[in-house]
Amino acid sequence: MSQNASKDSVRGLRVSRAFFAFGLVLALAAGQGRAVGQIVFNNLDQPPPDPPLLGYTAGDQVGNAVLVLSNPIVLTNVILSESVFGPAPGEFFTINSRNPDGTVGSVIKSDFTSSYDPGTGLDTFTPITPFLFFPNTGYFLVLNSAVPGDINAAPAWDYTLSTSFTSNGITLPTTNTSFYNFGGSGNQYFDLEDGPQKFQINGTLLAAVPEPGQMTLAAVAGVFGMGATYFRRRARKS
Repeated sequence: MSQNASKDSVRGLRVSRAFFAFGLVLALAAGQGRAVGQIVFNNLDQPPPDPPLLGYTAGDQVGNAVLVLSNPIVLTNVILSESVFGPAPGEFFTINSRNPDGTVGSVIKSDFTSSYDPGTGLDTFTPITPFLFFPNTGYFLVLNSAVPGDINAAPAWDYTLSTSFTSNGITLPTTNTSFYNFGGSGNQYFDLEDGPQKFQINGTLLAAVPEPGQMTLAAVAGVFGMGATYFRRRARKS
């Protein structure tokens, strides 16, 4: 590596850190937030169906919708229950948009690390770069197969027939609550009364932001992405 390239990488790292620091300041100032991570949604403590071995949904994609309430939330991690079969080979996690009609939309976040605990059957997905859940907005949490159409590579995400959950900033819609698809057959949706998937979301709950505070949040999300992208580009050039 040349001396100039090395200096370029260091400069990129410094700028990246500056972007992130500026973004965090904006987020906390706009929401006067509490910088303490917490459980914002959880139904992992709900019982599986009977018999438990049938308590999973498998497919090329398996997803569950969430609705963010009035507070923006900085995501810490998402914990999914995959206790029956464990993670499928190569499966990956994404956060997708939720269309106005309640159906799943396009991918908006895909860079996550994963850590599976075979003792509990829980798979923890942690964002590599920061992610902000916008208030009064719907999303889908989605497990994806690395080999669509191959049943041996299909993720199997546990569900419960219980409609009870702990909500502290995030809740569930009553219709089109979850879905799966396999082999190009199209999305099959389930309502809340049919039983949601089992998961927990941890994050930093910020204070509610009135209009035009939404503009500030959009700027923060953009700053987060700009900082991460800038650093990756500088690293490639080095």
